[in-house]
Amino acid sequence: MSSESILLARAGKQNKAFATSLYAVAVAIGYVGGPLLAYACTQLLPLAFAFLLAAVIAICTSVYVLLRLAPDLRGELHQDHPLASIARDSSALELLWRIKTSCFGTFAYGYFQASVVLFLPLYLMERKGVTEPQTIVIPAYFAAGMLLFSNYAGRLGDRYGHLLLMRILGCIGMTMVLGFVYLDSYPAMCGAVFIAGASLASISPVSLALQGVVADPSEYERSTSIYNAFYAAGMLLGPFVSSFLFEKRGGEAMLFSLSLLWTLSVVFAAVFRKDDPATLPIAAQRADLP
Repeated sequence: MSSESILLARAGKQNKAFATSLYAVAVAIGYVGGPLLAYACTQLLPLAFAFLLAAVIAICTSVYVLLRLAPDLRGELHQDHPLASIARDSSALELLWRIKTSCFGTFAYGYFQASVVLFLPLYLMERKGVTEPQTIVIPAYFAAGMLLFSNYAGRLGDRYGHLLLMRILGCIGMTMVLGFVYLDSYPAMCGAVFIAGASLASISPVSLALQGVVADPSEYERSTSIYNAFYAAGMLLGPFVSSFLFEKRGGEAMLFSLSLLWTLSVVFAAVFRKDDPATLPIAAQRADLP
């Protein structure tokens, strides 16, 4: 959460999604590289060394940030921002209402991510005849889609509007999730997972950028904490509901529920599309710049 607040504070208003997409790519690389490095360590050295290596990396990161991170000057830089007076007096509920579309987007992604990781491999093995080794490869296609497209998604969001892009990505991803009910070819499933990663995983950095644009810089700590609370809520609720549907109604019902969730996310973003400053006239957007 702190790193996201720092990132939003230092990214320019016109390239926030570009910056957050680079952040998402770095996180994804860490998720992939970390287990691979740990596995290599366990093959050559005792298991305890993997934990020691993780601690060393964390310490080095902390020291690097301590020495290289410039002082936070947001108070001086943004005291004349048009939202500054509102930010000082806004309650948590008022702030939540302003960033509600970002919160819904990250809730949907957290819900989807936690559910798919746990139950999609089971569904594919149970109903589609996919072998266990093949299911292990499936997440790689999702990660590849995210890594290859997130940065382009950030550029598009900064240029044409973050909320507009979130709606488009949600529609594409929803179609891919629903496609698993009808796809029987393993290569086609891999392609669907790749497109789902490129679309749905890209929503996360774009939604983070959107709340960074909507909130005043002095509110970033509070807005990011609310934003991450919705992400955590999605990750907690997703497996609970998906496991119930999977057990009682089967994998198809789970996939239909995930597709419905993304449909609701798209509808919500369409209803509140004016929450995105990109919908304002060009003159108003320029007047809002710090």
